[in-house]
Amino acid sequence: MNIKNVFTLSFLLLSVSCRGEPYENLIYLSSAPGWASENGGISGGGQTPAITVTTVEDFQKQAFSEGAKTIIIKGTIGEGLTTKIHVRSNKTIIGLETSLLKGSIYIRDANNIIIRNVTIQGPGAIDVDGPDCITIDNSTNIWLDHLDVYDGQDGNVDIVNGSNYITVSWCKFHYTSASVDHKLSTLIGNSDEKISDRGKLKTTLIYNWWAEGVESRMPRVRFGQVHVLNNLYTSTGNSYCILAGTEADLRVEYNVFIDVNEPIHLSQKAFTAVTVQNNRFISVKGNTSGEGIAFEPPYKVSIIPVNNLEEIVKKYAGATIGDKLISAITQ
Repeated sequence: MNIKNVFTLSFLLLSVSCRGEPYENLIYLSSAPGWASENGGISGGGQTPAITVTTVEDFQKQAFSEGAKTIIIKGTIGEGLTTKIHVRSNKTIIGLETSLLKGSIYIRDANNIIIRNVTIQGPGAIDVDGPDCITIDNSTNIWLDHLDVYDGQDGNVDIVNGSNYITVSWCKFHYTSASVDHKLSTLIGNSDEKISDRGKLKTTLIYNWWAEGVESRMPRVRFGQVHVLNNLYTSTGNSYCILAGTEADLRVEYNVFIDVNEPIHLSQKAFTAVTVQNNRFISVKGNTSGEGIAFEPPYKVSIIPVNNLEEIVKKYAGATIGDKLISAITQ
């Protein structure tokens, strides 16, 4: 394998992308957009040789090792509920082709982690306080990109306990018939009483798709300065999409909501501010307005026009860069 570092890998992704594809510089990102680019930025495994893993044991060994690593997942790994991969700092994890993790990823007390192009299958949602497909716990500068995440037992992605400088981009979140209840996708901040989260939980959610089966938490936010922009919502039959909880400071802009209930949930009235602007609402029910003036992000991002967003996000959200990646590596 002739890939020496994550920067070479990012270049290869760009070089093999479809010629002339609209917004290809946004689809095949070479660096994290949004909050993960702040606080010194993010490099993951840095200039380290790529290591391919094909078993749970190898994946866990490399992911939880000390020092920087670039880890390539090949094939199907994991046995479901009993598989929980713990990840330490300075790691890049990238899936090839149809790579699938049956289980969960747990990032705790870590920093500088990139996870891209992996499908993560949970055992099915049910209200038993089980694992999330991905948990980010007291960790900083984390980038999740081009992931297909579904059927998390407790949630699909939770960002909790003072985690900070997080970006989630080009991910698809959904639930299948394997999920019974508690189909609550994305939680940012897990307690109204956790005032230690003040000033933290800075998160950008961009170019993502909350799709079929999601009931709520797209996301639900406490305390954090959270930027929700250029995402697609099509989870018909849901309860609500975005909930502003205790001291939430939200910017919700350039998103598209189609045939969903309660795009913006403001009933708790304990939030700091919710700015809602430049979104498109199609056949929705419930509140579409904000209240107050939210934070101004310190970074700049590129925006896909809402007229084009549904087509682009449906095509490219999820683990959709695998074929291009494997072609580049094996050349």
